Amino acid sequence: LRRFELLGWLFGKALIDSRHDERLLPLRLSPSFIDLSLGREPTVQTSMRQYGEWAALATLAAQEVQGGAMVLLLLEQLHGVRNGTIALHDAAEMIEMCEITFVDPAADEAPLCPGGEDRPVSWPDVEEFLGLLTSAWLGEGVRLQCNYFARALGQVVPLKKLDLFTTTELLELVCGAAVDWNAEDLEQCVVPGDGYTRDSEPYLWLLEVLGSLLE
Repeated sequence: LRRFELLGWLFGKALIDSRHDERLLPLRLSPSFIDLSLGREPTVQTSMRQYGEWAALATLAAQEVQGGAMVLLLLEQLHGVRNGTIALHDAAEMIEMCEITFVDPAADEAPLCPGGEDRPVSWPDVEEFLGLLTSAWLGEGVRLQCNYFARALGQVVPLKKLDLFTTTELLELVCGAAVDWNAEDLEQCVVPGDGYTRDSEPYLWLLEVLGSLLE
């Protein structure tokens, strides 16, 4: 909780720092975290709206959260059965094959309910599991962390003033705009020097290693 408090102070200080080019925090903060901390409705990706009441959970699961792929698979099966594109038997069989239990995959397999680590998730349990996971990821499971962040942020800048900005704008102001690198960008930005040329093997090895990190 102290770390989230420190993060709130840093976020606020970076937001009001007049030296724009020097205030960015090199952090990938989740829009959902900012939304929850500021009491906003969680940001939902357009592609996830198809999941209805689970859209916020699906949006968070798609943000490289540990266990996110499993959550999206469950939501796809549930949505498919509801709209008739997946047979109930096939969905139940797929879920059984995944051998999922009532634990939080993003919190070191912490049980979501008493005995959850020994309780398998079957088709009739899918919505209960998703509900418990939503509470862990977007509710009581993160309430204290969000409260400490918001309280510290409010000590630096009045929270009501932040209503002027969307969540995306706040994150861009503090953390900078997201950049999607590709091989061409790397070759253009990584300029060889000190005797190295674009044909030098060490330079090509460097590009190869950096390129592998994009995969």
